[in-house]
Formats: sequence, structure tokens, C-alpha cells
Amino acid sequence: MLDVFLTIDTEFWCRSANPTPDELSGAFDEFILGVGSSRNWGANYQAEVMNHFGVKASYFLEALCAPTLCGDKTRDFVSYVRQHGHDIEIHIHAEWLPFLADESLPATPGKHMRHFSRQEQATIIAQAVKNLHLVGVAEPCAFRAGNFGANWVTLQALADNGIQFDTSYNCCYFDAGCAMQEDKGISQPVMRNNVYEFPVAVFRDTPGHYRPLHLQACSFAEIKYVLESYAERGWKSCVLVSHSFETLNSRRSGRDAVVCRRLEKLCKYLSEHPDKYRTIGFSDIGSPDEYCNLQPADAPQSNYFRTVSRHGEQALRRLLY
Repeated sequence: MLDVFLTIDTEFWCRSANPTPDELSGAFDEFILGVGSSRNWGANYQAEVMNHFGVKASYFLEALCAPTLCGDKTRDFVSYVRQHGHDIEIHIHAEWLPFLADESLPATPGKHMRHFSRQEQATIIAQAVKNLHLVGVAEPCAFRAGNFGANWVTLQALADNGIQFDTSYNCCYFDAGCAMQEDKGISQPVMRNNVYEFPVAVFRDTPGHYRPLHLQACSFAEIKYVLESYAERGWKSCVLVSHSFETLNSRRSGRDAVVCRRLEKLCKYLSEHPDKYRTIGFSDIGSPDEYCNLQPADAPQSNYFRTVSRHGEQALRRLLY
């Protein structure tokens, strides 16, 4: 049985360097809820689709800005997600630190969590946990760094705060933010610094090139292939990444029909194969050591037909949405 972790980074950004409360509220509506069209096509829509097919997700909510700068909206959103049976976990974009008037947080700016010391990271994480408590998240147990910008020290800081799971390891981001390189690489969960690391699933779309299992960046055929490959290998964990705004078009004024269909196909496929796949949250893990008994192996190799087909599908998205 392959456990599939559908993870949704839930975050927003402002176009202004010094956003007003109205701009913050508008950004929350735009990037998280998907407001601005005939209906909301953001995170709430995604929860409805997953509920329709009986699959579960983990929403990694940006925990520095949303609870403090948009408290009421965040509280309502958390309530909605939890009522639909999904989990809320910790997501941190360190870029928000300068916007927070809190003297207990590091004064030196940094783009990624890895830019801070263990003590500084532990302080940031502790504040994020407190912020989530304020909006109704009692016991988060998993973390992902914004931009996957963690290092192995981050896991020490998570352990300092009693957080059991991390899913920041993404080998496709080693040149962009993630500083968690290892000689043999990680394809399945491992224990590091008293925290269980669940790597983002990847595959090879062309020889020597790795692609993350990212809803917006992969075709359904590629996602299905990776799931089947992981299951055939007897692997225990497959972490898929998405964002709250991925089902929106590029203008965030309506839906991206291609990605919406992709999500619906994925959820339908998972629901039709309960003998092979189980969608769970990190809070559902009973014996994490059971995930850590597999030796590293290279990622599955897709074929040129799936790769070329995805290029065509993505080109259509860019043209229409």
C-alpha cells in the first residue's frame, strides 16, 4: 500500500512593498480563496473536489503572515478546511519577517529558513506554531519551508519545537533554495536530527533531468505513472505538491480548466484504487519508522511521449489561461 500525501502550500503575496490592511485582505482572497470570478476556484474548491472523491490533503498554511495579518479570514479558512476533514500544517516564508512587528523574531532578514541559525529558526518556528494556535490549529505536526529553503539545521529547530515531520526535501530545488543535499539522495522517508524527513516525490522526465511531482507542472499521465511506479517498487510514501492558487488562471480571475481537470482526474483515480493507494495526512501516521526501511533508489524514468504530451498541454494552458 502506497501512502499518498497531497500537500497544498497555502499562501499569499502582496504587490506592494508596504501593503495596507485592505491590500493584505485582497491578497488573501486572491491567492488562497480564489475570489474574483463567478465562484471561488482556490483552496476551498480544491477541498470540495477532494471531499467529493473521498481523498485527504494537508494544507501547509503560511504561518507568519496569514494568522497575524489576516486573522479573521485565516480563522474562517482553517475552520472550513478542518470541517472538510483535511489537516493544517506549518509553512513558513521567511520573507514575511520584515512585515512583522515582533522584537522576539530575528532582526536580520533572510529569504530562506536556511539563512538563519538553529536558535533563530527555532524561534521562528515557535512563533509560527503560536500563530496557528490563535486561528484554531491545536497541534500541527509537520512543516515545509517556503521555497523548500531548509537545511538539516532546520530539522534540529523543528525537533526543538516538538514537530515530528518535515517535507522540505526537494532535489529539484538544490540550486534554488533547498540545502539538504546528501551523497546518495533521498527517495523515501528518513530520520534525521530526530525528525522524519518525507521527500517530495520526483521523476526523470528526460535522461538525467528530475521533475518534482507538482500538480501544476505535471500532466495527469505523468502523475499516474509516478504513483504506479512507486507502488510497483513497494515504496511507502509519495508526496505531491500543489498550491492554493494553482487551480486559478494566470490572472487569478477564474479557473484554469486544465489544472482543475487534472486535480479531478487525480482524485478520481486515487478513489478508484483503494487497494493500491491511501491518501492520508501526517497526523495519521502511526508508526513512522515503518516508512524508513527502504534503501535509496533512483527516481522513475518516464518516456518521451508523456514528456512531449505535457509540453503540449502546458502550452495550451499558457495560451488559454
